[in-house]
Amino acid sequence: MTPDRQPSLYRRIRGLAKRLRDAGARRFYTIAILAASDEEREELRLYESARKEAKRAVAVAPDKAGPWRRLGHALAGLKRYKQAIACYDRALALEPEHGNAWRARRNAIGALGKAPFRDITLDPRDSRAWTVSAAASWHRSRLAEAAEASDRALSLDPSNTGAARMAIQCRLHICDWRKREDDKRRLSEGLRKGTFSLGSMDLNNVCDCEEELRLGAELEAAKIPRFAEGLWRGERYRHEKVRIAYISSEFRNHVVAACICGCFEHHDKTRFETTAISLGADDGSDYHRRIKRAFDA
Repeated sequence: MTPDRQPSLYRRIRGLAKRLRDAGARRFYTIAILAASDEEREELRLYESARKEAKRAVAVAPDKAGPWRRLGHALAGLKRYKQAIACYDRALALEPEHGNAWRARRNAIGALGKAPFRDITLDPRDSRAWTVSAAASWHRSRLAEAAEASDRALSLDPSNTGAARMAIQCRLHICDWRKREDDKRRLSEGLRKGTFSLGSMDLNNVCDCEEELRLGAELEAAKIPRFAEGLWRGERYRHEKVRIAYISSEFRNHVVAACICGCFEHHDKTRFETTAISLGADDGSDYHRRIKRAFDA
């Protein structure tokens, strides 16, 4: 073979290998065999295990977004992108504003060489499809369009909690009060039935009933996974001072710091030992310096 033909042949072999890998992406064992290293094979085994576990969770709770998202993540890890996108769509129909699901969906779309959002097809008779369309508009900051699509979803399925949550949030963020009373009624019903709530900031802007605010907090807290076994086993610690730790990403030039900085500075140092755990970077602001001085550690 002449030297000038070698690069061309090499490119053809690499192209064939890529097509074979993509074609085999539907099967776990195929991509496991094609994996280049032991680390890749182990990663694929973990994704396959996660896929099986998520599939069982979906069978148990098909009306929960979390299992659908986890199934989508596992399928994307196995390079089964079309199936992953379908799972993300199911999750987004239930929790349309979930940012991580949208990012994962965009990554899967990109892996297929397509542009985000343009692949979304809309069946005008499908409430779930209208909800996903609304969420796509939400993430492009087209909130009026998102509210309208959410209302279309609700007209087809009044029990669509994802669409109800999206519609209320969109109107709240663009100061559209035309359906204010209907939104408050729908939110109140959702809270009392335990079917849906809003994030704490939005909930406080819509709801003025303390009982309903409590219900909303309980619904949000229920989404947080619980440890099978508590970290505290009943031990009693006898310290000279009461120890308190604060954790935040807002120990910086931020409204949270502005509101609570004075509180930190007025702790009784004779009774309390305080620790600050910052999840954010030092922005060099006066608030950050004041907070740092206010704490013992």
